[in-house]
Amino acid sequence: MYVGRDFSVSDGGYEVEAYGFDFSASIATPRDTMTAAAFTLAVVAGADPGAAGRILGPAVIKNQSASAPVGQLVPGVKYRLQCVATFASGKQLSLYSFVLAVPLRTGA
Repeated sequence: MYVGRDFSVSDGGYEVEAYGFDFSASIATPRDTMTAAAFTLAVVAGADPGAAGRILGPAVIKNQSASAPVGQLVPGVKYRLQCVATFASGKQLSLYSFVLAVPLRTGA
């Protein structure tokens, strides 16, 4: 499910940022703990054959939220970041949003 807003733009090629999703609004009971989270990154506009490799580390789970470090995005490319979370009850939920990489602006 689309989260309803895009992530802030990224300075393509430079930034590494933890992007995260909060699944608490989709969970019937707060006791249903997240046991796993898998992130994927895909290109929706532009070209980046190495998009999957831009997820730079493992997912970090805290309560009903998960995040992962993403970086070195290609300027001019729009990406779709998705997280599929698995919960102790066996329920699996998916959230996604978009991030646009822009060229780093230098100078005054």
